[in-house]
Amino acid sequence: YCSITPRDLNVLLITLDALRPDHLGCYGYKRNISPNIDKLAREGILFTQAISQASWTCSSMYSLITSTYPSTNGVYYWDQLLPDSIPTLAQILKKRSYCVGFISGHGGLSGINLFKRGFDTIDDIFNARANLVTSKAMEWIDKNKNKRFFLSLHYMDTHDRLLGLPEEKHF
Repeated sequence: YCSITPRDLNVLLITLDALRPDHLGCYGYKRNISPNIDKLAREGILFTQAISQASWTCSSMYSLITSTYPSTNGVYYWDQLLPDSIPTLAQILKKRSYCVGFISGHGGLSGINLFKRGFDTIDDIFNARANLVTSKAMEWIDKNKNKRFFLSLHYMDTHDRLLGLPEEKHF
C-alpha cells in the first residue's frame, strides 16, 4: 500500500541489459553482489511479476515503454518504426507536465524513434559504464529535482560482461 498519490511521484525506470533477476539479492540471491539495487528495491517499489516481452533489447524496450506486445506495436527489428497511434510512457507523462529524460550506456537507442517521442533530454553514450550513466543521472536529477520527473536509465554493463568486456562491480 502506498499513501502517496501518483501525482506526487517522481518515476525512475532502471533497465539493465541481460541481467537475470535470480542474481539479485532483492530477488533472493545469497551472494552480496547487488547492494545498490537491493537498497533501491527496499526503499522503492519492487515488481515481482515483471516479464520481458522479447528476448532482445529492441523489442523489449518498445514493449516496456508502450505497454504493448511486439505483435501489437509491430516492432521486432531496429529499422521498424512505432506507429504514431501508439503512445509512449514518455509522451503520456509529458502531457501530465513531467520533465522526461533518458540516459543510457547503449549508444544505439537514441537513434530509434521510440526515444525521440516525448523525451525532453536524451543522453545515449556508446559503451558507457555504470558509473558514468549514474553520474549523469545524478546531475540530471539534481537539475530537475524541483519538478515532477520521469527518468529512464539503461545500463549495459551486464550485457557487456556476456561479451567478455571488463565488468563494473557492485550494481
